[in-house]
Amino acid sequence: MAAPHVLSAIDEAKRAMRVERMAARFGLDPRAAGEAVTGLVLRDCPPPPDAVVSGFWPLDNEIDIRPLLLALHARGHPIVLPVTPKRGLPLSFRLWRPGDTMVAERFGTMCPAGCPAGHPAGRPAGEGPSPAFLLVPLLAFDRRGGRLG
Repeated sequence: MAAPHVLSAIDEAKRAMRVERMAARFGLDPRAAGEAVTGLVLRDCPPPPDAVVSGFWPLDNEIDIRPLLLALHARGHPIVLPVTPKRGLPLSFRLWRPGDTMVAERFGTMCPAGCPAGHPAGRPAGEGPSPAFLLVPLLAFDRRGGRLG
């Protein structure tokens, strides 16, 4: 077994790709990219009617999908955001509406006020429904849909 500080060839390749992709998006306008994605999603791959949509609140220079979340909400889609649980607990979602107060959570993520950071197992009060359509942050993806986060 390799020492914990020694990275495998795959880990090294992923690390190099992350550095490359972060550099490639440096200087891009996250809001403009989010507006462009909004148009593409609504035109080319909209969620089914009434589908619960899971989004994310952007961090640092991640693409800002808030315009898409607003557009989907306006179309009647319930929007949920992930609650970041303690390690080993399942991911859950909290209902979000435009204008909700957002609070900092684990790892710098944000969720609607009232979400219990690191909630215990079970469904915390106010937890949203399970999503059918997922929007997830990423740095890159391959032709098979593999995600590099």
